[in-house]
Amino acid sequence: MIFESFIVSYAFMLQKYCFFWRCAKKCVILQFEKFIYRLKEIKHTQMKDLESLRANIDELDQLLWDIISRRVEVAREIGEWKHTHGEAIIQPERYQHVLNHCLEQGKQHGLSEELVREVMDALHKESVRVES
Repeated sequence: MIFESFIVSYAFMLQKYCFFWRCAKKCVILQFEKFIYRLKEIKHTQMKDLESLRANIDELDQLLWDIISRRVEVAREIGEWKHTHGEAIIQPERYQHVLNHCLEQGKQHGLSEELVREVMDALHKESVRVES
């Protein structure tokens, strides 16, 4: 009952001061519009930052492909050497040594063992393919 009486009094006051209410309402709307505009600016800035971060990723991806391509070329040369000298293409001890070294390097760089194993397994598979 007290709350209802407060609402009625408040509504009456708002009607009585309607002019002030319209002004206040306009002020609130303007403030809200400014707020929305600022949010859009922030989002645009963040998107700009996101775009530059993605551009960095694109550059790094290109470097990765360049390095992987060079690694495959070296594997091809190793394959030629192995064929010439009668060596086996797959040498499990060598791969285990390389994998252990890479797991240690990955750990030092904060990379998961799963990622290192998957990458090295894919690289090894490609190396065996081009060496054959």
